[in-house]
Amino acid sequence: MNTSGDIFVYQPILMNAGNGSSLELLVDAANSHGVITTMPDTGSGPVVPGGRLSADNIVLRANNMSIGNTIFGTGTNGGNVTLSPHLPGALIHIGVGATDGNDLLGLDAVELASITSRTLTIGGNPGQSGAVDIMPGGM
Repeated sequence: MNTSGDIFVYQPILMNAGNGSSLELLVDAANSHGVITTMPDTGSGPVVPGGRLSADNIVLRANNMSIGNTIFGTGTNGGNVTLSPHLPGALIHIGVGATDGNDLLGLDAVELASITSRTLTIGGNPGQSGAVDIMPGGM
């Protein structure tokens, strides 16, 4: 899915594991403040599942992300998850206290802990020139 608007995932997207399934959610560069948001589970009695993502290969590309639910890279080899800003010059902050901002993708420790996969790639767009900084609080 590629859009110039924001992407909000309210329900699980669970693709079959082991067959090369691929899920790409992309916010176009025209929306420099575009957000991909995976919503948390809700409810205290019966739990209503939120925006869980599961596929062999998952790509999330936006200058801002709010990861509120689990992301599973599945498959026979454990899967791959890629998180990257859409603008090649956007900065990336990783770890405790990282927050999104103008042309800044912040991936905090809680968001990163919700990801399970064999390979996690942060950044890596063709032409990526923005710095990647690990926050002073670490991971």
